[in-house]
Amino acid sequence: SAAGFGCGLREGISEAIQLAVSILVVTCPCALGLAVPLARELAVSRLRRQGVFLRRERFLDRAPRVRQIFFDKTGTLTTPRAALDPATAGALQGLPPKDLRVLRHLAARSNHPVCRAVSEALGSDADALSNVPVAETTGAGLACRVGDSTYRLGSGEFTGQGASGTHFTRDGVGLASLRFVETPREDALHVLASLRARGYGIHILSGDDPGKTRDLGARLGLDPARVAGGLTPEEKAAQVRRLD
Repeated sequence: SAAGFGCGLREGISEAIQLAVSILVVTCPCALGLAVPLARELAVSRLRRQGVFLRRERFLDRAPRVRQIFFDKTGTLTTPRAALDPATAGALQGLPPKDLRVLRHLAARSNHPVCRAVSEALGSDADALSNVPVAETTGAGLACRVGDSTYRLGSGEFTGQGASGTHFTRDGVGLASLRFVETPREDALHVLASLRARGYGIHILSGDDPGKTRDLGARLGLDPARVAGGLTPEEKAAQVRRLD
């Protein structure tokens, strides 16, 4: 456009302005039409390479307005691999062989950190149960039926124990309560401090035991009022909507 303006000056200032404006009108919409989608794709690709998955590209338009950030706990702020505490591992090994096989079978059918910890402590499930179907309720636990008995592994509400924590039951009768050792990620404290310094409100919403969730929040220096445990996925969504 500038070059066109210079060339047009030979015909007078009016011709020069008309030529410069014509070039801008013709070229700029096309350039923007190509540049905006390309910029979005480059941004999404770079985020993907850094391990960030965007469910919707429109998030990039909303990102500057974000003021509250919500974290899950297990495997997010803590290391992906929780571990059974020694007392729990010993108690599980003492279960009747049939119940122990079912527990191994349930744990092997989910990638949740709790199930991975059980599988690592007890080994893989028995081949004899490989054809027994397992139903998983998101955010609650797993269940299967072996013979005339229904086994459940999951939260207190899901297993009928009426308490927080993780439990293994047969026909509603508790067989074991599971306790885990969790370690915060090495960079969790730094990341949360950096976000708070930028003015973001930080929250933890977890389906895990409220006491364990509060303990982690305290270790990470978070306001107890912004830390909640024992939540179902629907309750987590309601918390987010309430503060949105």
